[in-house]
Amino acid sequence: MLQTRLARYDKRDYEKIEEAISILTTTDWTVLEVGRYEINDDFNAQVLEYTTQDIEQSDFEIHHHRLDIHYMVEGEEIIEVSTDKPRETQYLEERDLAWVEKPKSFSRVHMSKEDMLIIGMNEPHRTNGVVASPVPVKKIVLKMKH
Repeated sequence: MLQTRLARYDKRDYEKIEEAISILTTTDWTVLEVGRYEINDDFNAQVLEYTTQDIEQSDFEIHHHRLDIHYMVEGEEIIEVSTDKPRETQYLEERDLAWVEKPKSFSRVHMSKEDMLIIGMNEPHRTNGVVASPVPVKKIVLKMKH
């Protein structure tokens, strides 16, 4: 699934998707420990493990310089994504991470094992949402540099 506003679509952001798919399919993510891994000049990966929670406990975030590709290794979660452009409340340049106010509208995506979701730059999103009951999740967030 890819959702973005047509006005925000930048072909350069999506030309590397085939490389991202290759990285995701040729790496055994089940054996990697939690942490950040530099892959090459265009990609780094975050290996995350957590237990899902009420999504209202998470804040919406955006990234200015990296596109996110979320890949579920184990578990399931809800991710909410918006094409709105809410006001930023805080930006951490070293992490290319900005928190934003809750958008007026957003889509809710149910992610299960082996699902992938591409979230464009400056698209508000929040993760870790519980589906039915809290479950452990192992997820990869592949960060693609613009």
